[in-house]
Amino acid sequence: MRDNQRIAAEFDASIRWHAEHPQASGSLLRELDATSDIERKPEANAATLALSGAGGMTPSCLGRAGRV
Repeated sequence: MRDNQRIAAEFDASIRWHAEHPQASGSLLRELDATSDIERKPEANAATLALSGAGGMTPSCLGRAGRV
């Protein structure tokens, strides 16, 4: 079986299992939400710093006129 077919079959089996066991999905979704919140904060902070030009750094696309 090719990798894509195997992955699709595993995905379908997972969907069927979760449909038959909805109580298990709730805890998994809560765990994923908590993990993604932890990961999003540093990414948001980095994006804010990059866009604000912290440290006198600006995107190179702005050229010399964009420097503070």
